[in-house]
Amino acid sequence: MVDANKKEATDCVVEWIAGSLYKVSVPNEVHCVANMDRKECGCRMWELTGIPCKHVVAAINYMNEDGKGAGVPEDWVHAAYSLETWARMYSFKINGCSGRRYWPRIESTTVIIPPNHRPQVDRPTKKMKSNDEHALPTSSCVTH
Repeated sequence: MVDANKKEATDCVVEWIAGSLYKVSVPNEVHCVANMDRKECGCRMWELTGIPCKHVVAAINYMNEDGKGAGVPEDWVHAAYSLETWARMYSFKINGCSGRRYWPRIESTTVIIPPNHRPQVDRPTKKMKSNDEHALPTSSCVTH
């Protein structure tokens, strides 16, 4: 995703506003403001994914050109995506359990019975009309 954002960032025009705020304009799109200290962007993709969007990548490139030494966009990716975090998450060993025949037998007089089954409440079924109801209405008037 970072590589795709790097390619898209080449079309962006960056202006420094103040402090760590940068206005990033993309042709035929609404401009976004990137706050580099708070790691926020107007498009909200940086906050939602933790990966710098094209606006932030453009701002990082602008900062590097300006001599601020922002580094590469990969340095701005959230720590959750790092290999070190992945290694720490999967470093714990989960032991499997032995088969059922090795489980201890327990003598208990308590019998657990399943709960009573109650049918779900649903819409009532549609009743079919009888053939007599489909006949043409008759007049109650008698003609002579």
